[in-house]
Amino acid sequence: MATVNAQTVQGSRTAPAAPATNPGSGIRNHSAGIPFIRQTPNNEGNFMDIVDCILADHDRQRRMFAALDQARGDNDTLGKIFNRLRNFLEAHAEAEELYFYPRLLQLGEGALDSDSAEETTDDAIDDHNKIAEAAEAAKKEKVGSDAWWKCVDKTNLQNSKHMSEEERQGLTDFRRKVPLEERVQLGLKYLAFESHHSGEYEREEKDPEEYIEKNEAA
Repeated sequence: MATVNAQTVQGSRTAPAAPATNPGSGIRNHSAGIPFIRQTPNNEGNFMDIVDCILADHDRQRRMFAALDQARGDNDTLGKIFNRLRNFLEAHAEAEELYFYPRLLQLGEGALDSDSAEETTDDAIDDHNKIAEAAEAAKKEKVGSDAWWKCVDKTNLQNSKHMSEEERQGLTDFRRKVPLEERVQLGLKYLAFESHHSGEYEREEKDPEEYIEKNEAA
C-alpha cells in the first residue's frame, strides 16, 4: 500500500506545513535561542526587534528548565545545564534593564492589568532580584540533592511568573508605544550584549525605586 505524506495533499500537489509561530508574537518560531526576523507587511525588508528577542529568550528558558526535569538522576548533566541557565538568566535580565525597561519607562503607559510603566518596571526589577537569589541558593547546594531541586524549582517558579507577567504587560505596552524602527535598533544592542556575555555573568542586584528614578529622567 502506498504511504501518504504527513503534509496536507491538495490535488496533485503536496502543500508544505505552515511555519510555527510564537503565540501572540506574529513571528516564526526559532531554534537555539535565536529569533527569526520579522517581515513587514509591504515586504520592504526583514527586521528583528527587541520584543522578538525577549520572547525568544523566554522560550529558551522554558526549554532549559524542562531539560533539567528530563535529566533527573544525571548530576553531571544537571550541573552543566543549570550553570548555563543561571548565567543566561543573569545576562538576560541585565540586557532588559539596559535596553528595554528604560525606554518603557519613558514611553509606556501600562497595559492590560498594569496601570503604569512604573508599576510594570518595579515588578520586573524585583522579579529579576528574586530569580537571581533563588538561582544563587541552588549554586550553594549539592547538584541533584533535594535541597538543590527545591532551589531550582523556586527559580523556575519565580521566572515563570515573571515571564508571564512581562509578556502580558511590558511587551504589550512596548509594542504599542515604541516605534518599530527603534525596537529594531534596541534589539540589535540587546543581542550584542547577550552575545558578549554568553559565558559567566553576574548581574548586580538593583533597587527598583532607584532604578526607576534613574531611568525615567535619562
